[in-house]
Amino acid sequence: MSRKFRIDFFKKLQFWVGLFLAGAVVVVAFVGFQVLNPPPTKVLICRQNIPPYTPITADMFAVDSQHLNHSVAARYVTAGELEAYIAAGAVTIEPLYAGDPLTKARLAAGPDANRFKRVSLALDDPNLVIRTIPVSPDICPEVAPGDVVELIFSLSSGQMPEQITYTPAVTGTVSLLPTPTPLPYIEMVEEITLDLPISKRILGPLLVVRAEHEKIRNPNYGAGFGNEASNEPAYLEGDLERLVVLVPKDQVERLDFALWNGQITIGVRSALTRQDWEDGEDWTPSKGWTWTDFVEWFTTQRQEQEQEEEGEMGREGEEKEETGPSVTPMPTMMPTVVPTPTPGG
Repeated sequence: MSRKFRIDFFKKLQFWVGLFLAGAVVVVAFVGFQVLNPPPTKVLICRQNIPPYTPITADMFAVDSQHLNHSVAARYVTAGELEAYIAAGAVTIEPLYAGDPLTKARLAAGPDANRFKRVSLALDDPNLVIRTIPVSPDICPEVAPGDVVELIFSLSSGQMPEQITYTPAVTGTVSLLPTPTPLPYIEMVEEITLDLPISKRILGPLLVVRAEHEKIRNPNYGAGFGNEASNEPAYLEGDLERLVVLVPKDQVERLDFALWNGQITIGVRSALTRQDWEDGEDWTPSKGWTWTDFVEWFTTQRQEQEQEEEGEMGREGEEKEETGPSVTPMPTMMPTVVPTPTPGG
């Protein structure tokens, strides 16, 4: 084998090896690019706010193409899957807000959808009604499903009427004796007027079955690439916004009146009071609290305090009288005796 032949052979071998390695690099780079930059996913975005237990329709959503990691994209309902979900009768199982992406975890389809379409099927007591109460952190502490709460209703002095007047259910009677003509009894009807503002416990116990919080977009959601993509949720929980409670059906109108005509606050009771709800106890009987009650309470407290202060001053005066004033003893002065001379002495 000549020297020239060997040189040509190695040159060709080097060329083909280099070409193979270059092709391998291109293939690896292409595969890596596809992994790190997957094709866009056609994500469904809510056009409007959608309440829970609502059957979905195509006009509720818009399509937005997003580059997502495969594991993240698998959580979404894509444009190609929407028709199948609608055909299966899918319904939302939690509130959706305009701009939210539609995820599979927020839908129920098939046999499960029938249960969520009729939320009343969750109730086994025909005397209870599911109601939503809008709340905020300043009127309601943090609660969780299963807690027992009470509702206090207040009317301020700026709302009409400024006074409440009523006639007691039991009227008093008085006899007038003697009389020329027998008049055994005269019925006395007394009207009582109470001044606003007022506060009154009007509902309770109520069982909380759901506590709904504000949804805040998570800026870290979907950050990173490939296996390093963030697994954080798309939304974070904010402040408490709504309570879903069970209300006796004969008290629903009372709840609506309170929501539309005054201010409500929520009180959370001990877990031990869950038995009160089970037994159908009623916490509402009370006289309430009015401006008239406050004035009477304030006046009584003030008078008692003044009497106590006057009593203390009186006791101090008596103690001074018993001991008498303090007197510093003066030294006793003896008279000076001058001898008298005896006459004739």
